[in-house]
Amino acid sequence: GGVGEFGRSQQLFFALAQAAWVPAGMMTLVMVFTTLDPITQGWFRCLPDGPDFEGCEAVHNTTNPALAVQKFCELPATSWEWTRRQDSIVSEWGLICEEAWKQQAVNSGFFAGFLVGAGLFGTLSDTLGRKRALLLSLLVAGGSSMLC
Repeated sequence: GGVGEFGRSQQLFFALAQAAWVPAGMMTLVMVFTTLDPITQGWFRCLPDGPDFEGCEAVHNTTNPALAVQKFCELPATSWEWTRRQDSIVSEWGLICEEAWKQQAVNSGFFAGFLVGAGLFGTLSDTLGRKRALLLSLLVAGGSSMLC
């Protein structure tokens, strides 16, 4: 004989256990979209009365992303303005040029949280039980995602 059938309660538990990963996946994808580079996306406008309008237009029309970022950083800040400032933390917080390293720090911090959380909640599941540890991790993840 077998252990038993994959009944209704097992199906429900399986669905709930898999649904627990949906918020983690969503938070991971949010990082991809919120750290989009506004320079390579072309989310800036060259100011006609700016000190280097022609240089800015050349950057805006560049098809090579690495070259666009390099040339953009050489432009005077008064040559351009963001057109979609709120669409990316990069443009909203000014994480370009000399501050671009902070983009990677944000991503690294995010995944460091996953690393610490996996170890912490893995240990907690041994003491609290899997269901309680899972619910607690969902509460912590959900609450911390509301902070940003």
